[in-house]
Amino acid sequence: MTQQQQRAELLWHGLNDCRNSDPDTAIATVTHWLEYHGAGYPDVPLMIERVRDDARFWAASASQAELEAYLSAAIMELDVSPLTERAAKRLTALGFKNMTAGDREKFKRWVDSQ
Repeated sequence: MTQQQQRAELLWHGLNDCRNSDPDTAIATVTHWLEYHGAGYPDVPLMIERVRDDARFWAASASQAELEAYLSAAIMELDVSPLTERAAKRLTALGFKNMTAGDREKFKRWVDSQ
């Protein structure tokens, strides 16, 4: 048994002992630990249809600085992961839609030059 497994087993037995003697405190302790260590991370939905809904919720709740941080982190992650052509087109269209008319023309010229 590894050291990590031994610690997990000790924790499991300790929490069960606490649950047997004081269930409310055991539940509060575990809940607090999970909330503290999981704070700031959105839950990953089990159903793929919910991914965009959850993303909209988190984006609507974020500040401008958080949105920029999420977006730059996502773009950097996309840079090292496979991206389908359809997804690339969808992301480009979203960015293009939010450009000014002048920036759209500059973007088109840049695309043509590539």
